[in-house]
Amino acid sequence: MTPEALGRTLHALYVVDPAARLRADDERKAAQLAALLPVIAACAGDARPEPGLLIDAAAGRGQVALTALAHVFQGRRRWEALCVEREPQRAKAGAEAAARLGLAARFVCADVNEPEVWTQRPDIVVGLHACGGATDAIIHHAAAAQARWILLLPCCYGGAQAHEGRWSPPPAQARALDLAERLGFPRQGLVRGRLSLAVVDAERTLRLEAAGYAVETSELWAPALSPFGRLWRARHVGETGRAEEARRRLQTLLGEGA
Repeated sequence: MTPEALGRTLHALYVVDPAARLRADDERKAAQLAALLPVIAACAGDARPEPGLLIDAAAGRGQVALTALAHVFQGRRRWEALCVEREPQRAKAGAEAAARLGLAARFVCADVNEPEVWTQRPDIVVGLHACGGATDAIIHHAAAAQARWILLLPCCYGGAQAHEGRWSPPPAQARALDLAERLGFPRQGLVRGRLSLAVVDAERTLRLEAAGYAVETSELWAPALSPFGRLWRARHVGETGRAEEARRRLQTLLGEGA
């Protein structure tokens, strides 16, 4: 699963003219997928032996799901993908791409908050660069559905660089700003933004742990490829002492019950 091989797959999926070249952002996406797909493969190897379900949440044109079907699941096990995208043109382009290569992907034009998206227990939920509060919605619904694995690479939060010009404050954002004021942080945006990012990251980690997930975080790629390369790899383990501790820490972080 090299960037070059994934670039060829993206070309076959989305470029109708065989003589045309991939766009620069698709070439960057191929490099990101080369880092992400081995993580998906490792999670799939730990999933149940029956046919599996991958949900690509805030999927765009479904690059994650379709390349996973083509490279990770092809010839190994019967898996299907559900791609959730609220923008109709992107969902349409993804559905056409899946049909072009005969991949078992279903596209739903809906917001990740729509309850009908989460009627099954997924094996793997992936949220690659789900903007702002979409990441928090994915955490909420995927955890409620008891997804076996949740893989998140958030963007557009904590004062960091925006993706596609959009950003919505996650639940911990107000708490971060309050902390910055009480701790006497300077009003300089970048300095406060770093604190906000750390608080939001902490809140998301604790929410996953409180919902019964063992969570690992890592930098999946260098910032030169994308500033949004932090991976949350969460495995459902059920109720544990760690989950109870996470709930206490989450209350402290958000200033609840004080």
